[in-house]
Amino acid sequence: MLFFYAIILPVTVKDWTVWVIGAVGLVLGMIVGFFAVKLARVGIAALGAWIGFVLGLLIHSAFLYTSG
Repeated sequence: MLFFYAIILPVTVKDWTVWVIGAVGLVLGMIVGFFAVKLARVGIAALGAWIGFVLGLLIHSAFLYTSG
C-alpha cells in the first residue's frame, strides 16, 4: 500500500482515493485469507511458494547479484 501510494499515485490525489484503495486492499486480503483457511492445502502451497520466492530474491541479492 505504501509502495502504491508513494510510487504510482500522483501527488494531487484526493484523500478519499487513498481510503478507497485501502478498503479494497483490506477486503481482497480478507477474501484471500478466507479461501486460504478453507482450502488449507492451497493456502499452504501458496505460502510455501511465496516463502520460496522471497528466499530466492534474498539469496540472489545477497550472493549471486555481484558474481556475474
